[in-house]
Amino acid sequence: MQDVRDSLTAQAGLLSELMTGVTRPVLEGMGVTLASFELLSVVKAGSGNLPQAELARRLGISAPTLCESVRIASDRGLLVQKPHPTDSRAKVLSLTSKGSRIVNEVLKRVNQAESEMVIGIGDTELNATVDVLKRINRNLAKSLNHDSPNRIPTPSEKQETRP
Repeated sequence: MQDVRDSLTAQAGLLSELMTGVTRPVLEGMGVTLASFELLSVVKAGSGNLPQAELARRLGISAPTLCESVRIASDRGLLVQKPHPTDSRAKVLSLTSKGSRIVNEVLKRVNQAESEMVIGIGDTELNATVDVLKRINRNLAKSLNHDSPNRIPTPSEKQETRP
């Protein structure tokens, strides 16, 4: 019998690959990279109220990497940078109408793909699946947390401990 954890990982990877296959042509047609789309999506989700440091954390990237991504997106007219309303040291990002149009178009295609991929799956089964995936994601996020006794070391940390 196949180990469920291996099967889960394989299925999650396949789903991710297939969804990337759905979004990539739409993004390429709009001249946007997947990384830029991820930035735009997080900005949209934060409603233009998240400090850049929080955006970097949510994207899992460094502040300098975020700054470069923001510069590129701003130069392309996708984002605007504004002072944070309560913290003069911080900046917040918001989508331009062009950035918003791109996010909405890609999300429309993703929603179409999601509708197609759940054909024949009942609401109860689908809701249970989504709930289980949320719990798996929370557990994995906890294991990546530096304070967790079950934390998974990053590849660079593994190299640092080698003799």
